[in-house]
Amino acid sequence: MFRKHNDFIIAPDFENGVNASMKTNNSQKKSDNILGIPYDFDKPTIARTKSRYWNGTDQRLFTPKVYGAGWTINFYWLCHPISYVTNKHNK
Repeated sequence: MFRKHNDFIIAPDFENGVNASMKTNNSQKKSDNILGIPYDFDKPTIARTKSRYWNGTDQRLFTPKVYGAGWTINFYWLCHPISYVTNKHNK
């Protein structure tokens, strides 16, 4: 990524492309959890965004983030709190 001259970094190597070293191996896992904290570094899609932010079939109030580490709120259950309590009670 950088050109070396006598062990000193001079400038970025744009001939090979700066992003060349940032490419990931497709076999690497991009979503999992560490110490119980979920992470997902796959490219966000509209379907996954919708399923995390507005999903009445997912019983979780806090769902994993679409991109990054941590949780986000399933806003469907904030707009339907009685349904949330009823569904939790029935299970």
